[in-house]
Amino acid sequence: MIGAVLGFLKPVFGIIDKAVKDKDLAAKLKADLEQAALSNDKAFMEAAQAVIVAEAQGESAAQRNWRPHLMYFLMFLIAFNGVLVPLLMAFTSIEIPMLDAWASVPSQLWTLLTVGMGGYIASRGIEKSVKNWKDGGK
Repeated sequence: MIGAVLGFLKPVFGIIDKAVKDKDLAAKLKADLEQAALSNDKAFMEAAQAVIVAEAQGESAAQRNWRPHLMYFLMFLIAFNGVLVPLLMAFTSIEIPMLDAWASVPSQLWTLLTVGMGGYIASRGIEKSVKNWKDGGK
């Protein structure tokens, strides 16, 4: 998210450079804007972390497991459309309606799957590293 915010700030920095003749003041304004953006991004990430922790510690199995189940479903859709259906159609006379190749898989679906799996893998790695560190490397 910070990349998007900093990308937005580039044109703003250009405007500051053109509008503010005092270079020191311009640098201070840009530093203040960048600091505010970083602070806001940190607050957003902490809020997102709190939501995920609350879900993981929830009493309901549905509350704890909806993210992994969503990832399983997305992986199934991609495997079904990209592997299973083409194989069935190649080796049988069955006609199965499917998405128009990989181009029809919405980019948002790929992004969601990538972020979801990346977050899961990173969190598991951190979890195992912390456990290993607490156990003294055993």
